[in-house]
Amino acid sequence: MTSPETKDASSESRYATARAHWVQSLELCRAERFLWCIPYLLEGFGSLAAAEGQPVRAVRLVGAAATLHETIGAPLPPVWQADFRLGHRQAAAAL
Repeated sequence: MTSPETKDASSESRYATARAHWVQSLELCRAERFLWCIPYLLEGFGSLAAAEGQPVRAVRLVGAAATLHETIGAPLPPVWQADFRLGHRQAAAAL
């Protein structure tokens, strides 16, 4: 059986790995001027913040992603909208 400390350390390790990959992706997208993918990455960072118990940061990142989707004309695909709204509601409820 896995102890709570082991689960916490494992989650923290996965979060750190996810963050590192998303940072690398963000840097590549910015360098190549692929603006369309940046709001998706911000959503990923927002989900990560929510998972780490940082609801204020999560809501800010998700809000920035939504604004950027609209600003650059890259709307969230309909198939992802339900997940996006659910994640946003959960983060907002945690405030």
